[in-house]
Amino acid sequence: MTGLRLLACLIGAIALAPAFAKEKYDYAELEQWVIDNGGWINTRIGLNSQGYRGLFTKVKAESGTALAKIPASTMINCGSLDGSVTTGALIVLREMFDKHSRFAPYMKVWPKRGEVYNTCNFPTKYLPLLESEYWERMVNITQDYLAATLKGEVNGELEVTVKEMVGNVKVTDEDLQYACAIASTRYVTIEMRKRLMMVPIFDMKNHKRICRHTTSALDDKDYMEIIAGEDVEAGDELCYSYNDQMRDDYGVLNYGFLPDLEDPPRLLQIDHHQFDPNKDTQALEEGGFHGSHAEIRDEIARLKDIQKTLEAYDKNWDASKWPKPGKDWYFDALVGLKQRRRTAIKYEVARLEKLLTEPEDQPDSGL
Repeated sequence: MTGLRLLACLIGAIALAPAFAKEKYDYAELEQWVIDNGGWINTRIGLNSQGYRGLFTKVKAESGTALAKIPASTMINCGSLDGSVTTGALIVLREMFDKHSRFAPYMKVWPKRGEVYNTCNFPTKYLPLLESEYWERMVNITQDYLAATLKGEVNGELEVTVKEMVGNVKVTDEDLQYACAIASTRYVTIEMRKRLMMVPIFDMKNHKRICRHTTSALDDKDYMEIIAGEDVEAGDELCYSYNDQMRDDYGVLNYGFLPDLEDPPRLLQIDHHQFDPNKDTQALEEGGFHGSHAEIRDEIARLKDIQKTLEAYDKNWDASKWPKPGKDWYFDALVGLKQRRRTAIKYEVARLEKLLTEPEDQPDSGL
């Protein structure tokens, strides 16, 4: 097996699940721990209108105001930005198995098993719902590599090994997959140092694709500040943009949540005309396809081929084989993703067909 380097699609996320609304977490202990380590907090953790936990400001503040200071001593360093995908997972695993971990107040508010999913621990029973060879391959590659890591089959490729992190403690596939999901949905990149860090309090923020709020750089400091990127009132929720180009399939498979619905709908990453399944990262143009009438016809044909494939899936759909709506939050997210995919393709085909009724842009003569 070739070494699996850190996939960019796993970098910088804080994923939340509806199950959080049903659980009670000791946020006061977490906040006091941050303060005891030299930090200060003008934010609070609570539930938003959608039932997700999030981070809210306690005070009215102008843009540019620091709302919290998070000391580096409370952060978990998950290894190098250029390292193996397993490094952060193994560091989290070490803390999970350490009964005296200094990060205990932080770990107590992590999502529990069943409350966080991504490619690390994607339920394989739901693979057919992906309707995508690419995403199935991503799930299988990640989970196969984690399994090989646990068996010691790829030790020569790793910065740290399972034995080095936890000794002879019995570790299951589920343990390592969960640790991987925790790390890869919560760490953020520190550019100058090329490190991956898990930052308490900050990682309670929910994703908003276009978000003005920001943080101070941790590069040469021993703390990170949470900064208002616009004027806020007391009680306003603070957001964080994981990636301003993130599409819905990217969110569900790597961050474990279905992003806010957008209007007009955006194609999934895998359906975009620029998508290359052989690249880990790529910038995909916003705003829909544009080109000559001939190019537009080709794009319509490509999208209609995808529609035909999806129609075949729909024809064979048997609802009796799957959970009922509301019983499994991640299943519901995957079904929502299926529906959004179809809606976005239908919208884009209609938009392109309308373009064919308009005069074709004439090339610039250069005169």
